[in-house]
Amino acid sequence: MVLGEIQNRRTMPPLTFTAEEYRSAAQACRALAYQHEQDALKQSNPSVAATINASARYFSDLAQKYELAAKWL
Repeated sequence: MVLGEIQNRRTMPPLTFTAEEYRSAAQACRALAYQHEQDALKQSNPSVAATINASARYFSDLAQKYELAAKWL
């Protein structure tokens, strides 16, 4: 293949989720956030605990986005 040459590629259709699937994903993210928070409390190294807390915040934010998406459907 020559660089820059466009191949005939198939595109995947966009994913569509139901409100129930968004709520289920949100619940899973909440569980992950809780687990990460508990793991962060067990850490004696502050920099490791901060990294784990950042992951917990990420999953919490993602859960909020999924919950909002479920409300819009």
